[in-house]
Amino acid sequence: MKKLKLYKLSQDINEDYDTYDSCIVCSTSAKKAVRIHPDNNWSWEEHRGYDVWVPEDKISAIKIEYLGLAGSKLKEGVILSSFNAG
Repeated sequence: MKKLKLYKLSQDINEDYDTYDSCIVCSTSAKKAVRIHPDNNWSWEEHRGYDVWVPEDKISAIKIEYLGLAGSKLKEGVILSSFNAG
């Protein structure tokens, strides 16, 4: 079983009101981490045309920072997110 790691994801593509600017996620790899949306229940397929994060075609613009290994009780997904309500 792969160890889970913590990553900080941030973006400056979508800086409007009602958007996420960053989040902390738990994942097995950086490649998988950037596919985790700050709203754990979000689906790019279901919400095309309206996004509160980075548009799916700009995922490569997400900045990712490795923070360290995750604790054994954590599960893959969002740990904490920063939402800019308007």
